[in-house]
Amino acid sequence: MMKIKAYGILKQYIGDKDYLKIDVPEPITIVELFSKVGIPEKYVFVVEKNGKAITKDSVINDNDEISLIPFISGG
Repeated sequence: MMKIKAYGILKQYIGDKDYLKIDVPEPITIVELFSKVGIPEKYVFVVEKNGKAITKDSVINDNDEISLIPFISGG
């Protein structure tokens, strides 16, 4: 079971929990994960797999922990 953590504005896509668990029976890319979960790619600035930064075309597996970090804005 894959564990997905989201921060900032991205938390709205995983609900009112600390993380989302999903079943990923075969390896997928981060972009495919965005589509599966319904997260707009344009809002994600950094993706981490098991605590290490990866690119959006990286392949992830069912037992990975993914962190999604948005762009930071302010005024």
